[in-house]
Amino acid sequence: MTSASRRRAKRHAVIIVGGGPIGLCLATDLGSRGIDCVLLEQTGNHTRSARIMQISVSTMEICRRFGIAEKVKNWGFPKDFPWDNVWMTSLGGYELGRVKMASLAETRPSPFSPEFQCHCPQTWFEPILRDAAMAHPSATFRFQTRLDSF
Repeated sequence: MTSASRRRAKRHAVIIVGGGPIGLCLATDLGSRGIDCVLLEQTGNHTRSARIMQISVSTMEICRRFGIAEKVKNWGFPKDFPWDNVWMTSLGGYELGRVKMASLAETRPSPFSPEFQCHCPQTWFEPILRDAAMAHPSATFRFQTRLDSF
């Protein structure tokens, strides 16, 4: 930002730096409370690669509060496909080991929460969170914007 654009820039109650899952959750939460905030993300508004594959129980509880838990659970992957972890000598080689993982259809909540750990790659999770955050008029987004100093 130039010094002239800094003077013209709107002042916000909260500045969120980073548009990953944490920043998007914060923007959604603040936006749902009507708190004026701006989220700054130095890249575009999409994730190129998934750094997370599973959403924890506690994060799913937050998603439930935001009203997006069902979207996260039903992001488009086949419900009956098992999530086994498999170790192979090569893609066409021998199986060395396997950890059985339940499919989405077989997953059940624990007795401690109405939610459960959910398989949802970050490339699908972030757009769901972004849509939830952008639904709040008090949340503003600036992509391709980097905070150099404060």
